[in-house]
Amino acid sequence: MAIETPARIAILGAGPIGLEAALYARYLGYDVDLYERGSVADSVRRWGHVRMFTSFGMNRSPLGLAALRAQDGTWQPPAFEAQLTGREYAERYLLPLASSDLLVDGLHPHTRVVSVGRTGVLKADLHGDEARGDGEFRLLLESTVPGEHARERYATADVVIDATGTYGNGNWLGADGVPALGERAAPAHIEYGL
Repeated sequence: MAIETPARIAILGAGPIGLEAALYARYLGYDVDLYERGSVADSVRRWGHVRMFTSFGMNRSPLGLAALRAQDGTWQPPAFEAQLTGREYAERYLLPLASSDLLVDGLHPHTRVVSVGRTGVLKADLHGDEARGDGEFRLLLESTVPGEHARERYATADVVIDATGTYGNGNWLGADGVPALGERAAPAHIEYGL
């Protein structure tokens, strides 16, 4: 499926993959909305005390480095071989990247994507028909700014990229990906190893 610019791309999740995907899409001329249910790099910061097992050079992109250098001529990246903690990675690369001119205007922190659908198409409509992909995506968003009441709104996009990751989205304890009996009623008593 070829998408003409300027298409609108919705990216779900402002962690390492979501930020890099948004950066490349903006660089290619697409309009980008980057939705994050919490703050930028929340999951990375939750395990921030842990040292990464891969070097910084394997967790950044050439475009990311160029964007940060263009934004601030004094910015210096960590050494290619540096073994950063999650917190250091977030503070020294991900947060500055999210604040860069290419990303800051399309960033929507504290915005949960509640549902994604297609304009004019219900779940069972046009099953197996290429025309099913012709409509825009319609997103139901819930803003959850701390200290304010949640607000719902709609947004549309031509493309949706799910970069929400797995951290914080643990597997159910029951067999076959189904919750164990009583599991949904006891979330405060279960540690999923996140």
